[in-house]
Amino acid sequence: MVEKKVNNKEESKVKVKFITNDPNIRVTDTPIAVPVRLARLGLSEVIHHLREDIEENSKPFDFLINGKFIRTTLDTHIKNNSLSEEDIITIEYLEAITEPKREKECQHDDWVSSVHGGNFGLIVSGSYDLGVRVWDSEGNLISTGTGHLAGVKCVSWINDKDNSNLSFVSASLDKTLRVWNFNKEQSEIKALAVLKEHTGSVESVDVSPDQTRIVSGSMDGTIKLWSIKNIPNTPAAAPSNSSLKKRKTTTAPETIHEITESIQSVSVPNCQGITTVNWETQFQLLSGSMDHNIKLWDVNTLTQTESIHTSSSLTDISYTVESGLIASAHKDKTIRIWDPRESDQTKAQIQSLFSHKTWVTSVCWKPNSKHHLCSTSHDGTIKYWDIRTKIPFYTIDNLEKTNEKVLTSSWINNNNNDNYSIVSGGTDSKLRIHYNDNNN
Repeated sequence: MVEKKVNNKEESKVKVKFITNDPNIRVTDTPIAVPVRLARLGLSEVIHHLREDIEENSKPFDFLINGKFIRTTLDTHIKNNSLSEEDIITIEYLEAITEPKREKECQHDDWVSSVHGGNFGLIVSGSYDLGVRVWDSEGNLISTGTGHLAGVKCVSWINDKDNSNLSFVSASLDKTLRVWNFNKEQSEIKALAVLKEHTGSVESVDVSPDQTRIVSGSMDGTIKLWSIKNIPNTPAAAPSNSSLKKRKTTTAPETIHEITESIQSVSVPNCQGITTVNWETQFQLLSGSMDHNIKLWDVNTLTQTESIHTSSSLTDISYTVESGLIASAHKDKTIRIWDPRESDQTKAQIQSLFSHKTWVTSVCWKPNSKHHLCSTSHDGTIKYWDIRTKIPFYTIDNLEKTNEKVLTSSWINNNNNDNYSIVSGGTDSKLRIHYNDNNN
């Protein structure tokens, strides 16, 4: 009799309405009753049933209520967020982001310290082997440039939108920056200019949105702005002398332009070294330093407009114009999300993301996204995050078992559309491209 009562007991249900921004997976928005015991996979089955999916291995979906991902049963989520089971609950759904299924390794001669993905499916990398390299989206080496006298710490595309005129900048332990031209047709990298004014290693470099200036941050405690709009696109030829004129077969050697004075410079007192700079908007740039501070700077005057004190030294910062949020990477294993528009600093930190086991070395917002970012760490992993949940969507742990460190990450645009792959580099001396051919 007891068993019969259990089987006949009416299952608790709640009325929900499913919505999505993706027309390819849209179902009816008519409210339906679903069991409160369902979690993500159970709700995915409901969507597949409504879509009449017949594939055996249909992809799962992710679900949000009021902007928060469902990571428990509906019942637990409703109670934890003080929702009413009497109301019709609107559930947003989207295709789940899955871990990359394919990877390409690109060998360097020493640690890969920096990578930057750009348009046209191109990647520029910097290495402790003193070289800069350009790769295509399938990991084929196109060209290598040399000239730095010590390891390269940071690289950034300057102009990657004009296919016939590509350029990038590198920053180095040799206290200089170099501007490079990449001729795609000839598959050739040539140095255009060397920028000399820092007295310490240049840790980070970024480019203004209008591509006419760059900002650099150094262990000498300074932030410098440089004008690059008047640098010629081709290296200068050294003045020929009489002996060269007599030898018709001799070509005058090329020299690179020297810039020994920045257009603006500021020294940050007691910062113990600028570790990261970021320039995403025309009016404001950001810096992070060893003294735990994120600083916001007015571009026109290079004066500090705001300082956000954090609880740990900064290794990287990334800003997204989509939501106006800052993501910061720290030595205390933490990624922090900030809203710099909050006047009260206690409210500026809106979220902390915990999953890495040691230093977080890089953090990078996904282009055109207000929610997604990737991070790397000395623990040998890469993590993909959606800040609407505190749990990473997936972890790539290629280097974790070998105790190697991942030092850098970026995104590469595949085929100039909204299809992105993660690019990473680390102490195993390899650049890695992590493809998810079905969902990037």
